Amino acid sequence: MTTQRENASELIWESSAGPGAEAGWRLSRPAAGALVGVLLGLVYTLVAAVIDSVLMPDVPLGVDWPALWGKLALAGLGGAALGVLTAWPEAGWQGVVAGAAAFVAWSFGQSYLQLRAASLILLPLFVPLVMMSLPVTLFLRWGANRQAAVLSEGGWARWRGQLWLVMVVLAVGGFAGSWSQMPAASQEAVRRVHRLLGRTFAEAAGAPLPAAFQAVPEVRAHADSPYTLGQEPVPNTAQVDVRIAFADGYRMRCLVDGNGGPMVCRPGDQPIFGGELINPADQR
Repeated sequence: MTTQRENASELIWESSAGPGAEAGWRLSRPAAGALVGVLLGLVYTLVAAVIDSVLMPDVPLGVDWPALWGKLALAGLGGAALGVLTAWPEAGWQGVVAGAAAFVAWSFGQSYLQLRAASLILLPLFVPLVMMSLPVTLFLRWGANRQAAVLSEGGWARWRGQLWLVMVVLAVGGFAGSWSQMPAASQEAVRRVHRLLGRTFAEAAGAPLPAAFQAVPEVRAHADSPYTLGQEPVPNTAQVDVRIAFADGYRMRCLVDGNGGPMVCRPGDQPIFGGELINPADQR
């Protein structure tokens, strides 16, 4: 039992050949880290993008595939870089800490590009976020050492070890990505809009429109066009902004009260909330 624990520890902190490892190991471990990082990043990003469509097949949720391809490319490059950085140092703890710090710094950089000076308020959280990111880089370091060790084996043992490692990485990446599904309020919001559109399109052409659609009387003209839905929670409120994109090019938005209150819809593809939130009771 003690030997098994020591072997598991070596797969994180040291190379399988111990402190006196040959130079070839140090070259192969970063490459293995890059492979594990690429696979982990790709799986996480793909699952995070499609999890809602998989779990809600009754709602026509849209997936922006061109944007997703770009995200996959960025996730693959980022995962490879993080895997190399985590696996490169000879001492495992150095790679794990350096990888976690780089991961948080990269996240801060993204926040700065979006929020500018407002992102500076996150700086005191740098160290706590590094600590929270350690499990990710621990897994990358373990995966890199495991992959490099498997490549040194031969025959069936090598294929079995690689298959097992790939399954573990897929499971971890998929589980992490599954947490990106939309919150319950957003799920109910897109379902409400989908149900209201279905009822409206099923009625006669001259039937009165629902109150929520009073500002989009042309919506019935697009009844024969398929549509997809997207959503964006309104910050600091219980409201959800739902995007409706019809295949014929028509666009509209609906602001849905997450507490079951009324909704209001407007034509166009711009959010209908801004500096001042729209009142859901205003059905003009």
